Amino acid sequence: MLTYSVEGDSFRAGRPRLWSEGRFTDRGVTGNFALHPDGNRFAVLKAGEGTEVQEVTHVNVVLNWFDEVRRRVASAGQ
Repeated sequence: MLTYSVEGDSFRAGRPRLWSEGRFTDRGVTGNFALHPDGNRFAVLKAGEGTEVQEVTHVNVVLNWFDEVRRRVASAGQ
């Protein structure tokens, strides 16, 4: 997790830090956490004893998702 600030059009990310020593499960395409409506709490699915948990070492961010889908569909049709 990290803190961040927004100043005008600028986004400033703080230094990342570990927010929990816990090991949490990955449910694939469905989320493994939920944010409480108050924005201050959340729930996560904790891995059971002896459960193998793969570490997530990177995240892919796709910008302009629909533009990318249209481009790929158009090129597949040729």
